[in-house]
Amino acid sequence: MRAAGTTLSVSILGSPPAEAGPADPAWRGYQVEVAETDDVVELVVREQLPDVDPPPGHGSSRVGHALLLSVQLAQPLAGRPVIDRSTGSPVPVFRRVLTVRPSSGWLPRSEQGGATWMQSFTGPGGEFILNQGPSQIGVVSHPTFFERTGLTTVRGVSAEWGSAPGETSLHWVEAGDGVQLMSSVLPLDALVEIANGLTAAE
Repeated sequence: MRAAGTTLSVSILGSPPAEAGPADPAWRGYQVEVAETDDVVELVVREQLPDVDPPPGHGSSRVGHALLLSVQLAQPLAGRPVIDRSTGSPVPVFRRVLTVRPSSGWLPRSEQGGATWMQSFTGPGGEFILNQGPSQIGVVSHPTFFERTGLTTVRGVSAEWGSAPGETSLHWVEAGDGVQLMSSVLPLDALVEIANGLTAAE
């Protein structure tokens, strides 16, 4: 889950969208219900079933499709914890997610979260993945895999990079979080340029 202002974006795995909507027996809908106080935010994801039953002998397809659900809070999350009301357990929240600027020319392809928050983008020059999480995420720790490794500077901090056929990876730590950019086609200088142009999601 990530927070930006009064918006919570909840990442789940569910059924892929169905063109016919509730009239399709394979359709599933999802809705986030929220209850908040000044001290805590509680939420639960409700599944909605189709209006029709599947034909005899045909169950619904429950493929693990990544979905991003948004819900509005009455006030910014700030430092409040988020609790999953179905389990009573705290939910990890990414409170500062980096992303590309709308004017950058890069278009979002997918976004999903768990222990890390991953976004993928595409553009005229190719595709790349932006990953955020623990400080060690994306560390160039396998020199036998990367043919070349080194250090550079992005966003005013030191960054590690590694390159091998089919992958270039760039890693740095910002505000306590590990940040990784990686691409199968973009060179290091392109990843550095992307890194320097990132901004906090709103």
